[in-house]
Amino acid sequence: MRKYYLLHKPAHYFFEGFKKGIPMHSRSFQHCVQRYVNMIGLSGKGYSCHTLRHSFATHLLENGTDICTIKDLLGHTNIITTMLYLQLRQSNLARVESPFDELMCSES
Repeated sequence: MRKYYLLHKPAHYFFEGFKKGIPMHSRSFQHCVQRYVNMIGLSGKGYSCHTLRHSFATHLLENGTDICTIKDLLGHTNIITTMLYLQLRQSNLARVESPFDELMCSES
């Protein structure tokens, strides 16, 4: 991403179209992502623009960004749509094993 930014020096949108200040069309972006997914040998594994979008939202949430800001960034009209990310995060938290619990088991 850093190389891309230094090479293209986008003015307003990170991924601009042919004209500076105009966003790249979503279909053009999808084609680019698919091309690179194929190029690095990950075709057929379910990676897509939606995977990037989901990862972006998850990383924002894990880094402490509030859910309303994430909702606005993703363009959701209903907060319930964005709340899915909270549910996924909570299910991941439930699977985390505490190092303290491991210590307690090893003393038995």
